Amino acid sequence: MVAQVIGRRDLDFLDEGGKPVKGLQLHLIRPVALRERDNGYEGEYMYEKLFVPRNSSLYGVGKGLTVGKDYLFDYEVVGKKAYLNSVQDASKGA
Repeated sequence: MVAQVIGRRDLDFLDEGGKPVKGLQLHLIRPVALRERDNGYEGEYMYEKLFVPRNSSLYGVGKGLTVGKDYLFDYEVVGKKAYLNSVQDASKGA
């Protein structure tokens, strides 16, 4: 998915069960997909949050992303969280 980085947030806290959560939360906007329009969504853009654990090899990559720039993101959703698998500059193509 191509999306624009609109912000980053460092996370370092204990979840409700007392487990440490450390990492980076990327805040993105992306165009609405056709399937979302088919399901009744009327806006032009969707807001997404991706989590990058601090121990991930992509943590440094996520910290280096430029706010306001478009990137090609590959991620997977586990439960209510979306985890980053890969990212590349959208201007360089797939």
